[in-house]
Amino acid sequence: KEEEEEEERQRKQKEREDKRRKKQEKEDQRRRRAQQEEEEEARRQVLREEEEQNRKEEEQKRKEGALEVERLKAEEMAKQREEKRKRQADKQKKKAKAAEDKDRDEGTPQSPNTPCSTEADGGALQPIALGMQWDA
Repeated sequence: KEEEEEEERQRKQKEREDKRRKKQEKEDQRRRRAQQEEEEEARRQVLREEEEQNRKEEEQKRKEGALEVERLKAEEMAKQREEKRKRQADKQKKKAKAAEDKDRDEGTPQSPNTPCSTEADGGALQPIALGMQWDA
């Protein structure tokens, strides 16, 4: 009878230990899951922060790119305006030169006091009166 009681006591002891071990395993498993979830949430948070940072950088690049495009457009427009101004100035010079050449060919100065240099006066400027002809 003592052996049976001893066996029963050992059996109950083993059951308690098994129950305690199972409970401990469940608790360990719960802790591991909780830690994994925390780690996963931390990874997701890092990814969200990286994505947000990337989005901000892309937005900044877009803004900088747009500013660069605007700057380049402004430079191009300024360059075109300058070229147009130069072309118009060249046109005016050509017109003035053509008018001057025409007047000289016709022998009439543009104004009564247009200075004129002749070889006879040693190249000194002399006023030309209206109606004077060029020496050819």
